[in-house]
Amino acid sequence: MTHSDSVFLENPKFTNQGKLLPAGDTVEQTFKTEILGVRLVPWEYRLVKIFQKPQAPYYEVTLAVPFTIETGDL
Repeated sequence: MTHSDSVFLENPKFTNQGKLLPAGDTVEQTFKTEILGVRLVPWEYRLVKIFQKPQAPYYEVTLAVPFTIETGDL
């Protein structure tokens, strides 16, 4: 699932900012996909985010995390 950057204009609470977590920490979030204008069927999915360092030395880190859409989310 991809979305345009307009999703940030239409939904000010949905930001593209990260949250710094100390090593070993975890966070659990509840998110309604309807704010993106999409409906996902109940299933297990994976969110993938790519982080790029814009200055030398350049590098890229990809982070992936599983998430579940439950029946109540429809």
